[in-house]
Amino acid sequence: MRSPAQLEAVLSSSQATPLDALTPYGKRRFLASLRWNDKGLAAFNSDILVRELEPQQLAGVLAFIGAEAHLPALEKELTGRPLRMQAPSADAVARLEAIERLAADGNRDPAKLARRYVDLYRLRFSELTLADLPPADLPAYFDAAALAAQGEIGSQGEPIYWNYPLRHMLMAYTALRDRGIDTRRSIDATVLRSLIQARQLDMAREFMRGKPHLHSLTVPAPKEPFGSGFIGHDGDRLAGTAY
Repeated sequence: MRSPAQLEAVLSSSQATPLDALTPYGKRRFLASLRWNDKGLAAFNSDILVRELEPQQLAGVLAFIGAEAHLPALEKELTGRPLRMQAPSADAVARLEAIERLAADGNRDPAKLARRYVDLYRLRFSELTLADLPPADLPAYFDAAALAAQGEIGSQGEPIYWNYPLRHMLMAYTALRDRGIDTRRSIDATVLRSLIQARQLDMAREFMRGKPHLHSLTVPAPKEPFGSGFIGHDGDRLAGTAY
């Protein structure tokens, strides 16, 4: 695929494509994630592919969209069986899509994204609320928190509004595990990368323990990238989280 017009022509013809290997919700969300420029496909949400597809299906989708170069890296994340769940509720989808639209904005403002996230989710995260959610809604809640947790690092190492999204992501992760949902397909790696970005390096190392499928990822050694006065988040543990 070299352009959205070419993709639309194929999809509107109703012919079978490798994208049909995705769940209907996964396919819709993946198509919405595609970003194009004058050279062709510029970006896509690989987590959806990693979660839902078998190796041959993944190779087929990447070839279909002209992104074969990503296959070796993504194949390494195919641990365990695909995570193919029912579609989330309309409410969960609407909340996640609002966050995804802001996250995909070319002029992305991390503070604006985090504020919008807090507006949409602050009252939705408690042990009671998460326990009442349908299982299919939990990945959507997790994904929204993970997107909002990707704040920029400030001069003192503090990601903008990192507190709510990162805590919520870990709460959603715990809820997924409590429901017996396999998190090895992209979800574990997302948690690890988010902890590293937030400079929660001790937590990241602890999280990796007993998860051999994450061993291709590396937790950096503690450094002082913001000057000698920098105090990282490792001394500011997130109380009450479990994984």
